[in-house]
Order: sequence, then C-alpha cells, then structure tokens
Amino acid sequence: MSFISVEFCLFFAFLCPTYYLLTHRFRIGFLLVASYVFYASSRLEYVPLILFVTISDYVLAQRIHSSSGEARRRQYLWLAVFTNLSILFFFKYFNFFSAATADLLQVFSVDYSPVTIDVRLPLGISFYTFLGIAYVVDVYRGSIEPERKFATFALFVAFFPQLVAGPIERAGQMMSQFYRRVEFSYADAVAGLQLILWGIFKKIVVADRLAIYVNEVYGNPYGYAGPTLIIATVFFAFQIYCDFSGYCDIAIGVARVLGFRLMRNFRQPYFALSIREFWQRWHISLSTWFRDYVYFPLAARLGGSSILGVHVSFVTLFILSGLWHGANWTFVIWGGLHGLYLVCEYTIQRWTLWAQPSAEWVPLVWSNKYVACMFRAALTFSLVCVSWVFFRANSLQDAWYILRHFLTFPAGSWTVLTKPLGAADSEFGRGIAAILLVNVIDGIDARYGWIDFLGSRPPIVRWAIYYGLTAGIVLIGIWGTQEFIYFKF
Repeated sequence: MSFISVEFCLFFAFLCPTYYLLTHRFRIGFLLVASYVFYASSRLEYVPLILFVTISDYVLAQRIHSSSGEARRRQYLWLAVFTNLSILFFFKYFNFFSAATADLLQVFSVDYSPVTIDVRLPLGISFYTFLGIAYVVDVYRGSIEPERKFATFALFVAFFPQLVAGPIERAGQMMSQFYRRVEFSYADAVAGLQLILWGIFKKIVVADRLAIYVNEVYGNPYGYAGPTLIIATVFFAFQIYCDFSGYCDIAIGVARVLGFRLMRNFRQPYFALSIREFWQRWHISLSTWFRDYVYFPLAARLGGSSILGVHVSFVTLFILSGLWHGANWTFVIWGGLHGLYLVCEYTIQRWTLWAQPSAEWVPLVWSNKYVACMFRAALTFSLVCVSWVFFRANSLQDAWYILRHFLTFPAGSWTVLTKPLGAADSEFGRGIAAILLVNVIDGIDARYGWIDFLGSRPPIVRWAIYYGLTAGIVLIGIWGTQEFIYFKF
C-alpha cells in the first residue's frame, strides 16, 4: 500500500478518527493491527518474517537484560545481531556474494557455478532489521530498559508510517511515545497535513517528472553527450532527494497527525559545505545509525582517533552503507567514493587547518563569506553528483561511460538537451522550475523552518500556498508511474 494511493487515503481516513475515539488502553493494539494490515497489503507472505524478527529481538533483549554474566549477555547480543543479519543476507545479498565468489574463483581457474535463489526482497527488511539491531545493542549497553509488553515492542518494529523506508527510529525516543495519553491536537494535525501535502508534491510533481528524463538517459547513456549526461545526473540528484525526502515528509506528517514525532531525516542536504556535512543532512537516521553502531566501535578497535583508524573506519563504514543500499558493485563503489571523499576531507582539514564552516550559511547577506560558501556548496554538490552516477547507473560499464563522456561537447550537443523527453521543451522547463522551487523552499526552511514559516503567514497566503501545491499535484503531477525509490532497499 503506497502512501500515494486511494487505498491509503481510505485506510488513513478510517484509522485516524477511530484511533482518537478509542480509549488509551486499546490504542496500541489497534495501531499494531493496522500496521500489520498496512504491511500485509503489499506482500502477505512476508508477514511471518517480520513477526519472527520481532519475536527474536524481543526475547533476546530480555535475555540480555536478565543475564548476570557478561559472557552470556554478549552471547545473546551476537545471536540477535547474527539472526537479523542472516535474514538480511539471505534475502538481499546471497545471490550477489554467490556470483562474486564464482568470479573470484575464476581468477584462479576454478570452475564454479554460482548458486542463486529466486526470492523477492521483503518490503522494508533493511529498515526493520537495522532497527532491531539498534534496539538489542542499546539494551546491551544499558542505554534503555527492554520493553516488557510484547505488543508495544511489536508496534515499535512495525509502526506503519516508518516501517517501509524509515526513518530508522531509536527505541529510547519512540517507545515512550506509545505510553503517552495523546489527545487530538489541531496544531499537530495541521502541521502533519502540511508535511503530507509538501511530500506528495515533491514526489509526483518533482521526483517523478525528473525521472522521465533520468530513466531515458541512464537507460541507454551511449546515445548522449556531455551536456545531456550532466543534466540527467543533476536531475537524478534532485529526483532521489525529492523522492526519499518526500516519503519521509509524508511518514512524519502521518505520524504527527496521530500525535507521534518521528525524527527528521533530511535537512537541506544540497546546501552542505562539505561531504561530512552532507551526511549530517542526508538520510540522518541511517548515517547516525552507522556512526553509533559501526563507526565508533570500529574506530575504537583500530586505534581511536589515530589517522589510520579514522581512514579505515571511514572507508569501511561507507562501503557497508553502499551495500546496505543494494547488492551491486555500483552501490559498493558509490559508498567507497564517499569514504574516500571523507578521508581526503579529513586530511585536508587536519593539515591545512581548513576549519569546518558553519552549517547554516543561507541567511548570510551577500559578502565574500557568502561567495566562499556558495563555492564550497557547489564543489560538494559536484562531488556528490559524481557518486550518484554509480548509484543510478544500471552497470559499472554504463557508469564508466557516463563519467568518461561528462566533458565531451560535440557540435550541437547543447541543442539536444530535451531529446530524452521527445523534444518536449515544456516538460524540460518544468523540471528546471521544479528544482528551483525545491531550492527556494529549502532556503525558507533553513532560515525560518517550513512549518513555522507557514504558520506565521496570513491565512490568505497560507491557503494560496495550499491551493497552489494541490493544483500542481492534480494538474501537472505524474501519476501512477513510479514507486518510492527506497522501497527497493
């Protein structure tokens, strides 16, 4: 069941008033059933899988907490981590590593036919397994107490707004919200609906429109020259941003209407002035997960703050992040590139004393500092776009071709930028206009906060914005063509 569907509108229209009409003691059970119905509507056969993961993490977390010996606690911890990763490996990575093993053995002239399994990737498996790992690790560390009520923990794992594509919430932040006695809040409902409206606009007006151009070029890049390849890559950068952040806005908005606060997952990532800052603004729940549960333990084992330890930790961290996104060498290289970016950035800042700039530079008046920030933002965006080539390309061969031909400008190449759209100049122009609008809104969000900005406007201005976004969705939205990109992960 997609957030952008008639089925979800009917589902939420029934769920929301029913939820508030129920007394507090019945709400957890009601939301749990609703979340499983939401998940089962996509693939019923994978409901037992998420239920098994939930039971396993629940039981093992209780065992970790109740065991007195450190060795036994550690055994239960590793069993929980192994269980989650084994399930994720089987469904997502088995075929990839089987093929990689065959390729490696061929180097040594060993014939090996890779074993493959024909299974469909369960929806949201990368998210709820990582959520479960974080939970048992936090229990082991003593950061949180294990949840005693199974229904509450099961709701934490399966809570439908964040089940399919995050944000990857922490138990310490989320679990307590299920125990609060929530009354309907008009302010929360309005703020939630504003986020939902903006998220839908970003998805079907911006992301899916840009996807038309991107899919055509990246589907067969060999017929295009530098300008078209560059434009397609920039379009993809904003496509994936608007697609994923649009999903997160809807998820956060839906949860807020119900009285829950999910963590913010994006914060104007293309305003970042460095790669490090980019990852503080992009997919925040995943980057902080890898930081807390992979980077810090790994860096500590490799020598803490030593240069070698930091460098190895950066590269390892982002290779794993690339693998998390998909079982393909293109994702591995995408992650490895970001690791190398951070190694270079760390080295430059260490030896040149190039200080990390302020993250909030948008409100600055025009000045030399503003110009310097714009240059650094453009450089960061360019490096990110180079890495997006590997993320989006269908194969390594396609990615190498695109990168090699970025700077090829044959005669007439600038006149065929709209060729992928069948010379539909108006569609190309709408894509450019949509990107500009997203940047303007991000600028407002960085300066004032989007919800606060809307709340401070006169009613006539607010309703003009609402009607404008709704008209854009209805009149120029691209309907029924693209699922959310991160549903594949």
